[in-house]
Amino acid sequence: MLVKILIIIFFIYNLFADINFYSTNEDLTNLTNYGLYPSNEFRNKKILDGKWYIRAGKDGEWNSISVPSSYTTPYPEQKIYFKTSFRIEDENLLKHYKLLFYGVNHNANVKINGNLVESHNTGFSTFEIDLSRNNLNFFGENELIVEVDNYLSSKNSLPLFMNNNGFKNYGGIFREIYLVHSGLYAVSSSVVDYNFRDNYEVCDVEIGAKVKDFQYIDVVENDSTEYKSQLISKLTIRNSSNELVFESEEYDFEIERYAEEQLKFQFSINNPGLWSPESPNLYQASISIRYKKNNGDIIESDQYDFNFGLREFEMRKGAIYLNGNRLKLQGVSRHDETKNTGNAITYQRMRYEVEKIKNMGANLIVNNFTPMHPYYLDLCDRYGLLVMQNIPLIGMPSSYVKNELLKDIAKYYISESVRRDINHPSVLAWGLGKDYNVFNLRSVDFISDLNDQVKKTDPKVLTFFDSKLSGNNEYYKITDLNVIQIPNSELDLFYNNVSNFGIDRVVLIGGIGRDITPGNENGFLDPQSEPSQARAIVNSIKVLKADDYVDGYIIDSFSDRRSEVPLLQKFNTEDLYGINNGLVDSYGKNRISFITAEAMYKGRKAPTLNQGEFVDRETNFFFIIGTFLTLVIFFMVKREHYLKNNIIRSFKNSSAFYIDVRDRRITQDWQSMLIGTFSAIGVFATISSMFYTYRFSTRFDYFLTLIFPNNAIKEIVIELIWRPYIFILVGFISYYLISFFTAVYIKLLGYLFRAKYTIWNAYILVLWSGVPYLFFLPFSAIFIRFISPVSIIMVLIFLIIFFIWQLIRIIQIMIVIYKTTFQKVFLFLVVTAIVILGGSLLYLKTNFISMDYLYYFFEVVLKQ
Repeated sequence: MLVKILIIIFFIYNLFADINFYSTNEDLTNLTNYGLYPSNEFRNKKILDGKWYIRAGKDGEWNSISVPSSYTTPYPEQKIYFKTSFRIEDENLLKHYKLLFYGVNHNANVKINGNLVESHNTGFSTFEIDLSRNNLNFFGENELIVEVDNYLSSKNSLPLFMNNNGFKNYGGIFREIYLVHSGLYAVSSSVVDYNFRDNYEVCDVEIGAKVKDFQYIDVVENDSTEYKSQLISKLTIRNSSNELVFESEEYDFEIERYAEEQLKFQFSINNPGLWSPESPNLYQASISIRYKKNNGDIIESDQYDFNFGLREFEMRKGAIYLNGNRLKLQGVSRHDETKNTGNAITYQRMRYEVEKIKNMGANLIVNNFTPMHPYYLDLCDRYGLLVMQNIPLIGMPSSYVKNELLKDIAKYYISESVRRDINHPSVLAWGLGKDYNVFNLRSVDFISDLNDQVKKTDPKVLTFFDSKLSGNNEYYKITDLNVIQIPNSELDLFYNNVSNFGIDRVVLIGGIGRDITPGNENGFLDPQSEPSQARAIVNSIKVLKADDYVDGYIIDSFSDRRSEVPLLQKFNTEDLYGINNGLVDSYGKNRISFITAEAMYKGRKAPTLNQGEFVDRETNFFFIIGTFLTLVIFFMVKREHYLKNNIIRSFKNSSAFYIDVRDRRITQDWQSMLIGTFSAIGVFATISSMFYTYRFSTRFDYFLTLIFPNNAIKEIVIELIWRPYIFILVGFISYYLISFFTAVYIKLLGYLFRAKYTIWNAYILVLWSGVPYLFFLPFSAIFIRFISPVSIIMVLIFLIIFFIWQLIRIIQIMIVIYKTTFQKVFLFLVVTAIVILGGSLLYLKTNFISMDYLYYFFEVVLKQ
């Protein structure tokens, strides 16, 4: 019944829930020379930001909004429509147009002038659309509508339906959209391949580029299917000082109608400027495309600009080398999210982060779960910060490895992302997901297939896998790098294993840090304080920095972020969804942990941290209420002779006792209500004390998410756990309601047996069936004093035993009332249980795949 009440509250909550939008409102018109397809004299990139129009659903009203922006909604499957318009003024039709989308989350249908031109369902990746002349209005307005929904499937989307391990799933056009135009013959992509020789004194470079023919052909009488164009291409390379390094000869080639040609430029650079975090040398490449007209005139068509760097990663005997020098990585992880803009990160914020991370002494940024913004990667190239990017496949149950559709989505996603960033020297490695079940070997083939897909896209790209430490070494043979997540509290326990593990493998230690309560500046003995976070960082890095077999460490994370689900331990904080493990808070303000991390990364003395005098506060509520009510029940038993006799008879000779109650020969209603009240309080006070003790447990929180997959319901449950007096009150009411509906069930089933009795009579009997729960009343007063994993298991076993005991007593009641056999009653109860439990499990499995994640909970989460 409690679940039914929570569901009703959930629907009321959603009835008044609104869609919340977060816009950047940043002027980006002067920043079009960054990221993909930089603007130049022959290629223009116009940002389609600023004022758009938006509506929820097909029948909603249009309202203005700024783009880029993100949103949250209680209805992720609902379509949100974004609309704008743009003009094209090209009298001679001598340009090709494309739309470039940096990020639309999650599913997007793109329409131009009412025509569907693209459907895209990998939300965090970049995509582009070549626009056909047939869909465009020249010298007029072109309407662009992007239909967006933020629905995540439980098994066929990337990311999957979120849990505690995930991140906040914002919807919207959260990154820029550009209208890019070039000539009708244009470069669509490029790849830089190179090899060093003579101890890095010479670098042999090959640049490949794809050229496409986007020519519009008017069908006339003399039209020919053998249409070809004569093109001229040229490559120039300049260094960071804008000095000319290489200029190719002009290369003549033919291209057929609508075809694609592959160009290759080969050259050598003597004494190349190598890219490294200490010296981030970059080269600028420009590929020009010109075409010959029939009259012999040569017309400029396109200039394709991009940057690249020259560096070499090598793995030698379990160590990583950059340009021949041993590389020790000092990193931080980050997330695409800020307090006021959701995951629509401003350029100002990106520059702020890169400068701050670089200045703190780090040389690595791990972008958790998603590919970086192209501008962010440009900054990392220029500032000298290595980057590791991951795909948003988090906490996947082992049973999902057989899902071929999910595998295909993941392979497409990572291929699309690797191709986009293939020329960035800052990209160290690509991740193949995080927090899989590595305690069995079922996921090995799945990860191997993703790794093969990356190597197929680019054989030189490094890969990594992020997981807990496992004894199954097959996982760590798949990728080039391994990120091992070790809880700070267990670092000493795992230290020797990690050291031995890193002898012949490249190992990074992740997850360094601690989630804290914002503003808690107690001493580090308080595990929720900011100083405790700083101390965890100091202790971890001291150990890892001295270990030659650990190749780096990653603090998680640079700034705070939000969870997709409410978090149990965050009840007394500003944000129930806040994950506060950042070196800086969500506004960018430094914590003491930032200063500590900076000192450790730069090899300086860490600041002195206050120890404090923290004592874990215990509540006397359970002791008071348990002791008081125990004394009351003893007093009542001693004072009321019939109450004492009825309790004893209900245990010694329950069938005869139930017959007397049925016939109204003994007991009074107030005694039944008293028994029900004290039994309910005993049980729910015991359960409440157990839940209250584990209110800071991330494992228990994960379990709650499985049981209550709806956020509104889980928020209510969290409040009940943190407020024991409300928990017991709700439990008391629920106990009476459940008892009443049990009596109604007994009454309805009684019609089959032609039994004559009232619902009230059945209700009194059901209350007496719970007499064994009275034993929990004194126990609830002292249970919180000795709660441990062992005692929890014992209490759970006793609760199950007592529940079965009550069920047997209810069967006895039904036998007495119906005057029938045990077999008949038991058969009806089994059928009822199958219908209720089977239907509930089927609903949960269909909608939330709870059983798969329940297995994951026992196989992985409990081992953290």
